Amino acid sequence: MWEDSKAMLTGVASRATTKDRGGHNIPNNGVNKLGNILHHEIAKQLNNPNSNVTSLLFVQQDGLIKGTLHDLEVTSQDGEYKSLRDFSSGELFYHSIFNKFWGNYIGQGSVIIQPTTYSDKTTFLNWNISTKFMGGKDILSAEYDEPYKYRSAVVGMYGDTIGKMYRDVWTSTKNKLQMIADAYNTNNDTKLSFKEVLNLLSEEQLISYASTLGLTLEKDKDYRKRSKSSCTYNELLEYYSDYLYAPNAKGQYANLDAYLNQQKSIFV
Repeated sequence: MWEDSKAMLTGVASRATTKDRGGHNIPNNGVNKLGNILHHEIAKQLNNPNSNVTSLLFVQQDGLIKGTLHDLEVTSQDGEYKSLRDFSSGELFYHSIFNKFWGNYIGQGSVIIQPTTYSDKTTFLNWNISTKFMGGKDILSAEYDEPYKYRSAVVGMYGDTIGKMYRDVWTSTKNKLQMIADAYNTNNDTKLSFKEVLNLLSEEQLISYASTLGLTLEKDKDYRKRSKSSCTYNELLEYYSDYLYAPNAKGQYANLDAYLNQQKSIFV
């Protein structure tokens, strides 16, 4: 993996920790392994013809993730520094928007994002993301050049990438659950839908049917446990696939557009 090779060449791999300016030891393995895992997973999806996530931009576009890095501290123009572990919530918000997002965009032409919220305040692993994807055009400058086309393109991109992923995953899940329902109906001389069959099966019975058919089921993605004797399907996955990210007859994502407008009115 290129991240591990890079770490060895630069000597980072031989050091267990890096010290910030406050003298705190920061583990090096996290940021290197994050880059390793990211590129390994992307390559794995690209090489898997049955993958349900090939529509995602991270998989489609080589180089969209420019790198991974630690976010440790901020140094002012006067040379004063402050560790992120000592930041208030307001300072973290300001740092994320003005330093990592807009500051990096203006200075480097890319943006730094934190992909998740970590439980501790000592781990801030970040992704450096290119803003050039819409046919190679910078998506942030496009907002100002052609705002109407930008909005339409963003909604369409959501639907064609994240939306297609949800639709593909739901299709795969439905196919597996339908195979189980068909087997149940054959064994019991019934004509029930997969939703009805799930309500009649315990988790153990459901997994047993899946194993017999050579299927792998993932809890909370393919099914949910309702009680000791009953299961159900992932209603949220169905909602995303068949409503929120579903294109209308014109191929437009009207429901998604309305949802994003609603969110904008609440938070902006």
